[in-house]
Amino acid sequence: MVFVDSSGSCDQTNTCVTFLFTSNKTGAIPIACVLHTAQTEAKYTLAFASATEAIEVENKKFDPKVFMTDDSASERNALSAVFPNSMLLLCTFHLCQALWRWLWQTDHNVKKEDRRTVMEMFRNVLYAPTLEDSEEYYDFLISNNIVQSNKVLYDHLENLWVRRKEWCISFRNNITRGNNTNNYTEASIRIFKDIVLQRCKVFNSCALVDFIINVFENYYKRKLLEFANSRRSKPQIDYRNMCFRAREINIIYQRDNTIFHVASEKDSNLFYTVNAKIAFCDCPSGTGGKFCKHLCAVEQKFGILFKTSPVLSVHDRIQLAKLAVGHSAPEEFYKNMDSNTTDLENSFQSTNSVPAKVELATAIDLQVNAEESESRFKKEIIRMRCEFNRITSTLETNQSPEATLSIIKFNALMNNLKTPSQILNFFGS
Repeated sequence: MVFVDSSGSCDQTNTCVTFLFTSNKTGAIPIACVLHTAQTEAKYTLAFASATEAIEVENKKFDPKVFMTDDSASERNALSAVFPNSMLLLCTFHLCQALWRWLWQTDHNVKKEDRRTVMEMFRNVLYAPTLEDSEEYYDFLISNNIVQSNKVLYDHLENLWVRRKEWCISFRNNITRGNNTNNYTEASIRIFKDIVLQRCKVFNSCALVDFIINVFENYYKRKLLEFANSRRSKPQIDYRNMCFRAREINIIYQRDNTIFHVASEKDSNLFYTVNAKIAFCDCPSGTGGKFCKHLCAVEQKFGILFKTSPVLSVHDRIQLAKLAVGHSAPEEFYKNMDSNTTDLENSFQSTNSVPAKVELATAIDLQVNAEESESRFKKEIIRMRCEFNRITSTLETNQSPEATLSIIKFNALMNNLKTPSQILNFFGS
């Protein structure tokens, strides 16, 4: 997916700059910046054709599957002409913003007290989880008295519904990976104007090119290297927030170590299926390939590192470094210092997750044979005692005021665990 947006008035000759961005775990990554004189269909077509020629590498044509834009007719027509096989989607934020402005125009005769009602009904259509729900919400919207009494509003909503495959969430939920807005480019253009241009117009287009190929490019080089060198905490914070949301989720059972059935938090009778091979969950949030809390729960319990996880693996960091400085980036610098530790285990140890090599069993597995379950229970109790003895012996050789304070806090916490359920809940957290 490529996000496209334009910005004008960047220099004193009013040169237009069109940005093409894609996304990864670090945020937005620029693909191309194209300068042209006007925001017309002809100029856009020439700009996108030039970008295609520049990006083409080793006879591999630049041909994205999906473009996300605002509702600019000239821009979208040019994209259709240059990329006939690509799907064009509308940004939901810009769509709602445009409709809200349309409702406030006095010549459309929408009463002030009715505008919010129409907007809320349209949002129900926009964010409906299934095709049937979106059609049902649209029928409810179009049959409302407010819409029926206003021919201009009725026609406008019908015209939008004809283009529903471009903006309705239920029609594109399996391809967007949770990206339904063009905010990547909006934020990046603000960075360009605030940090690169420092809220000033440059003298001419030549100076604008200089700012783009030097200041703008160096900004993203530094950003990518900070992520590659683990100097940015965004991936870790995102992952910890997801782990906090996934801590109470129960995994009912697994099949072939690839299919997991995860219980819903809101409805105990509802289960979602997680496919570990393709990192897919059939919940509303994960349908399009987005990393959801159910995937996170499977990661935490079974030590599976999905490609869509916010955690930056060694491979991710190497790719970011090469993207920043080229193929001269030293791969050995980003690899694990312990040659016996795999990339998967290192990633999970760094995020306090379960190592992949730990042998785990589900509740269903242990319920199959009561005798085997009792034997496993006694074995794990003995193992627990050994682990506590090992921890105690390790602390005895490292006496310090800090260690004493930590032990006091731990003992106070243990003293609060009175019942088996409290102990099990403590282990689960």
